[in-house]
Amino acid sequence: MKEVENANLELIELMKSASPNIFEYHPYDIALIYQAFDEAERLEFNSHFSPIELARIFEHLESEIALEYLNTIPLKIGAKILEAMDIEEAVDILKLLDEEEVMSYVSFIKKEEAKEIKSLLKYDEEVAGSIMSTSYIEIPLDSLVKDAMRIMIKEARDTSYINTLYVVDKKGVLMGIIGLKQLIIAGKEDKISEIMTDKIISANVMRHKEEVADLMQDYDIDAIPIVDNKNNMLGIITFDDVMDVITEESEEDYARLAGLSSGDIEASRESVFLSVKKRVPWLMILLVLNLFTSLIISGFEETIATVALLAMFMPLVLGMAGNTGTQSLAVTIRSLTEDALKSKKEISKHIFRETLIGFFNGIVVGIMVFLMANLVVGLTTGAFFTSDNIKTGTVIGASIMLTLAVSTTAGALVPLIFNMLKIDPALASGPLITTINDIVALTIYFGLATLLLL
Repeated sequence: MKEVENANLELIELMKSASPNIFEYHPYDIALIYQAFDEAERLEFNSHFSPIELARIFEHLESEIALEYLNTIPLKIGAKILEAMDIEEAVDILKLLDEEEVMSYVSFIKKEEAKEIKSLLKYDEEVAGSIMSTSYIEIPLDSLVKDAMRIMIKEARDTSYINTLYVVDKKGVLMGIIGLKQLIIAGKEDKISEIMTDKIISANVMRHKEEVADLMQDYDIDAIPIVDNKNNMLGIITFDDVMDVITEESEEDYARLAGLSSGDIEASRESVFLSVKKRVPWLMILLVLNLFTSLIISGFEETIATVALLAMFMPLVLGMAGNTGTQSLAVTIRSLTEDALKSKKEISKHIFRETLIGFFNGIVVGIMVFLMANLVVGLTTGAFFTSDNIKTGTVIGASIMLTLAVSTTAGALVPLIFNMLKIDPALASGPLITTINDIVALTIYFGLATLLLL
C-alpha cells in the first residue's frame, strides 16, 4: 500500500476491521486507503457498510475508478450507492456508460432522483448543465421570513448547499437570492420579496462551463444559479465544481502544449494502443510541417557548401527562433485565458508589443552572434575580423535579428488566429509553433545569406 504509506495507521486498521468509527475521518482519507485495497479486501469491506455509507467514499474517487469498483458490486447495490451520492458526482460516473447500462442502474433508483439524473445526462459535458447540482433550496417569492426559515430547516438535511437560498415565483422563474445570514437576522414577519437581492449573477444552462468558472472568479462568488432561456431556476454550480473545471482545463492545456492532440494526459492504466492513437495524429501534422524544413535546407545546399560557417550556426538560429516563439505563445495564451485580448485595439497593441520585444531582443542577440561568429572564425584561422568574416557575421547576426522579430510575432499571431477560428489556442502548442518558426527562420537565414554572400 505504497500510495497510503503516510496515511493514518489507525484508520487503516479501522478499515481492515470494518469499524463504523472510520467515518470519524474525512471520506477523502478513507477513499485513499480504499483504493489501495485489493479487490478481495474491497469486497469484504463493502459487505460491512450500507450503500449510503459507501456513497460517501465513492464521492471522493475519480469517476473512472468509481465505475471500475461499481462493476464489482451487484447492480442493485451499485444503483443505491449512486442514488445516495451527490447527483453531479453520480452523473459523472454514469456518463462513462452507454445508454443501456445507464438505464440498468437508473431502473433501481427512486423515481424522483432518476428523473433528475436523466435531465442532467442530456447535457453536453462542455456546458454548465453538465456540472450543475440540483441540490439547493428554493423559496417562494410570496413567503415571509418565518416561512422561508421553516423550508430551510426542513430541507437542509438533504441539501448540500444552503449558504444562499434562491427565490422563485410560481412558475419557477428566478426572482432573487437571499443569504443564510441575511435570513437569520431578518424579522420573522418580513417579506422575502422586500429583503432579497434581485441583482443576480446567473448563467444559462447551455453556457460553456469554463465561461461560468470565469464568471464566478470575476464576481468572487461561491455559487451561481443556473437558468434556462426563460430564466427558470434549474440548478447551481458551486466553487468546488468550478475548481474541478479549472483543474481539468489546466491539464488539457498542458497536454496540448505537449503536443497531444486529444488534450488528455493518459493515466498509467491507459493502454499502449490508446496512447498511440492519441499522439499519432498530432505527430503526422508535425511530420508534414517538418518536411518543409528539410526541403528548405536542401534548396540552399549550394549556399551552405560555399559558406560552411552557416551550417555551424544553423542550430543556434533554429533554437533561438523556437525559444522566442514559445515565450510569446505562452504570454498570448495567458492573456486570452484572462480575457485581456477582447477588443481589436487590445489585440493590435499586444501584437505590436510582442513584435517590438522580438525586434529589440533580436538586436541584442544579433550583436552577440556577430561577435561570436567572428571569434569562432578567428580562433580557427588566426585572422580576426577580416572583411569576409565581418560580412558573414553580419549576415548571421542580421538573420537572428529578423528571425527573433518574426518568430515572436508568429508566437503571438498563431494562438490569436486559432482563437478567432473558435479553436482552442492551446493547440498552438510548443511543437507546432517551434516547427513554424523553424520554417520561417531557415527561409530568412539562408535567403539573406544567398542574397548577400553569393
